[in-house]
Amino acid sequence: MTDEVFNKRICEIEESGKARFGEDNWKTCMEAIRRGTNNAGIPIDNMRQIASTTDPAHLLFTAGKEILLNESDNGNRESEIRYNAIRNEEREAHKRLRGRR
Repeated sequence: MTDEVFNKRICEIEESGKARFGEDNWKTCMEAIRRGTNNAGIPIDNMRQIASTTDPAHLLFTAGKEILLNESDNGNRESEIRYNAIRNEEREAHKRLRGRR
């Protein structure tokens, strides 16, 4: 994958993540990934691998949620609040999908 194609793919992943998971939730999870990598971010080779998967936005969002959960387990109250807010939105969406609300 050339750099130009890779950069375009990253922009597509970003837009997909914001559209599917909500801009605030996406931003929260991407910030969690940055914190989880000591602000280094995901190494380029790993990001290229992620970009080539079938659903990279979901993979990144899930990784961000896992980091929030780990931070929460380690006593970070803000991460706990953010994780719970995301999970509550997911539960509500699932209920609507199943016709319960």
